[in-house]
Amino acid sequence: SSSSSGCLPNALPTGRRGELQLQCFALTFVAYMGSFMMQQPVAVIKGDVHADLGVPMAHLGWMDVALMLPLALGQMLFTARFERLGPRKVLAYSLGGASLAMATFGWWHSYLLQLGLLALNGLALSLIFPYSIKALSAWYPRPGKSVAFGVWGASVFLGSLLGLASAVGSRRLLGWQNVFALPSGVAAVLGLLVWRHLRLPSGTTQRGLYSHHHHPLPTKPHVAVDSSLAPADSSSIMSKLSPSAVMGAALTSPLRNSTLATGAAAGATATTEIATTSTASNTTTTT
Repeated sequence: SSSSSGCLPNALPTGRRGELQLQCFALTFVAYMGSFMMQQPVAVIKGDVHADLGVPMAHLGWMDVALMLPLALGQMLFTARFERLGPRKVLAYSLGGASLAMATFGWWHSYLLQLGLLALNGLALSLIFPYSIKALSAWYPRPGKSVAFGVWGASVFLGSLLGLASAVGSRRLLGWQNVFALPSGVAAVLGLLVWRHLRLPSGTTQRGLYSHHHHPLPTKPHVAVDSSLAPADSSSIMSKLSPSAVMGAALTSPLRNSTLATGAAAGATATTEIATTSTASNTTTTT
């Protein structure tokens, strides 16, 4: 059904359709904001990891690598693999997976295990951006897309600010081991909200775009060629003439050829006479 697949009929009242459009915007906005809340605490706890776990300062940079490298690779390698699920399921699974990966991050005292959890976190977060864009593209056609996406981009800065603020506050009140507790809880709640309330228009393809907005690529216009302008042999030309025209052409052709032949003969006779006169003059002069 449309409800289970996350798609709604196109024949919705204008008010209801606008409400669902705004709902999609808000859900993807907070989902992407939550993904940045899950990334920022790493910058706050590096000093504590060095002090409590004895990790050398030179090795703390691997925390950033463990988080960001899977995030980048996931966007490049795995985005197309989950298109059959659709944006609603992918966003919900991604937020839930990131929440599970980081909820117990500070409970482990193995630096390698913490790096592994960061890698899982980055891999789960890698699908949030592309599938948020797919969901937004389904609701916002081309004329209004630039404005909507411009406002939506503010989720990056808001998520970063909230992530840093929550990490600093949690570290002060609960200890560095629990800095991911609040972002993980927020991500879990957001994943549940996306699962229950994110809807796409009916006719939306699995790639998240309006199917009725798809236009075929412009093809080269067909230019009709007038066959009368094309080169043709004499037989094709004669076949298009009327019988009277053909008869006239047949009668005119011998007359024209005869006239040309008579003119050529007269020219030859005149040349001969000139040559004879010239010879006689030469003979008289010699005598």
